[in-house]
Amino acid sequence: MRNLLTLTLALGLAGAANAQNDATTTQAGNSHYATIEQTGVNSGINGLGFTAGAYVDQYGGNSNEAYIIQDGDANYGKIEQNGSLNHARNVAPGNAKPGIRSVGDGNAVGVYQEGSANEAATTTIGSRNQTDVVQDGDDNSANVGVSGNDGTADVDQVGDQNEMNIRGFDSASNDALSLPNSNDYVVNQEGFKNRANVMAGGSDNLITIIQDGDQNIAGRDGQAGTGFLLVDGDLNTVSVSQTGNFHRAGVSVVGDNNTSTITQN
Repeated sequence: MRNLLTLTLALGLAGAANAQNDATTTQAGNSHYATIEQTGVNSGINGLGFTAGAYVDQYGGNSNEAYIIQDGDANYGKIEQNGSLNHARNVAPGNAKPGIRSVGDGNAVGVYQEGSANEAATTTIGSRNQTDVVQDGDDNSANVGVSGNDGTADVDQVGDQNEMNIRGFDSASNDALSLPNSNDYVVNQEGFKNRANVMAGGSDNLITIIQDGDQNIAGRDGQAGTGFLLVDGDLNTVSVSQTGNFHRAGVSVVGDNNTSTITQN
């Protein structure tokens, strides 16, 4: 039996600069579904980070789903899931929503999953946004979309046969090879038979892929003809580091004054 919990918080224009939205959902067991929607500005920021935001914690069960949708600046969204077959993913029942969708500037989103066969998806639209995805287990997948400048996306996967995809895109045209500039994409994968794909356009981006284990793939697999590590723009830096045996890596860079390095040990 699926349990459903939806929380919607909205701020009007008057007094929005001094208001905080804070929503917390905790669910234990199987087959839960949680959605949090927030609109407005979170002014609760101090030297230690964000003091208010949206939090979903699902633990001790399987087949759970969580979605956070935020529209505004300086917001924080976080999903934590423990178990298998959990989803913080692109499509909610009846709606096209990412696990976390954040529109605005200076926002931070995070998905943390422990278990196997989990899915995570995030989309940030705006500038100076931060994305953090951590997955611990096997057969997990992460999809990260970034639209805007001066942002960071950090994906960490520990386990075997995991896959991650980072895509920089123009939110106006949905073009994966335009606009986003000065972003920092970092991928760390530890285990066997993992795959990392990145597609980014724009200039002055930094893409770092680190894989530790055996039979991992970064970018395009020349043997199977699948996967992608494609950068289109100027002054971009791509670095791939693979430690272990039987790795494959393929990078395609288009533009001027770009740097691409592949290191296999």
